Amino acid sequence: MKIKKTIRLIEYAQGIPHLLFLTSIIITGWNLGWHYLTLVIPVTLSLLSALLLRYIITPRFIRKSADPALVLAVLRQLHIDVKKTTGPGKVKSGDNFQLTDPTELFLLENNLPASINTNNLSLLPVILASSFVLPGFLLGIGLIFVICLGIFGVLLAFLIKTTWSSRMESPVIFFEEEGLIYHQLRIPWTALLDWRLQWNSRYIKNHIFLIYYDNSQRQQEIAISTSNINCDRIDFLMLLNYYKEKYRRHE
Repeated sequence: MKIKKTIRLIEYAQGIPHLLFLTSIIITGWNLGWHYLTLVIPVTLSLLSALLLRYIITPRFIRKSADPALVLAVLRQLHIDVKKTTGPGKVKSGDNFQLTDPTELFLLENNLPASINTNNLSLLPVILASSFVLPGFLLGIGLIFVICLGIFGVLLAFLIKTTWSSRMESPVIFFEEEGLIYHQLRIPWTALLDWRLQWNSRYIKNHIFLIYYDNSQRQQEIAISTSNINCDRIDFLMLLNYYKEKYRRHE
């Protein structure tokens, strides 16, 4: 299974216990009445699904992926709790990444960019979809037709964003063999110490903090907002892990 597909499936699957709890509590409450016994079935289902996800489904997905060690590293940086597994055929922290394939093939298979543009049109899908849907509601057009208008607005927005990004904007982040370039700042892979994702804070959301040594060997930190670039947090973390692990030995 492809690396990015595996990570996204595992990330989306984390919401299954919560979804089961909410769905089952509504169904049981509607059919059995609202009392304390109504919580028994939802809690049981959510706990069973959480245990199944943690101990069986997630480890199996990781082992079946093209690069289990890279998947495990990105999941932990996404703050997804992954059971530590050891033994023959198991994946554990510290395993080596699969770095034998050319970098171009890794980028192509996972649809990853080596250069990243700014994202100045992040609200465009919402704006265009609303501009198509709201007049439909006001004019009393059928619901299905209104939904089709909304889908058309979203597709048009993504088409505009893709065209704008490829023709009008210049990349601001480059992943190269020698290091990462962010605007005018160049960080060699040997100087990059660590990074962390901050995505659910009250004041700081969807930021990746890079910790590195500058030319004077002083520790520095910069924050990159994934909301302002055409690269989400999973893509960015995959690129950081892959390039750091592959090219830090060649400098």
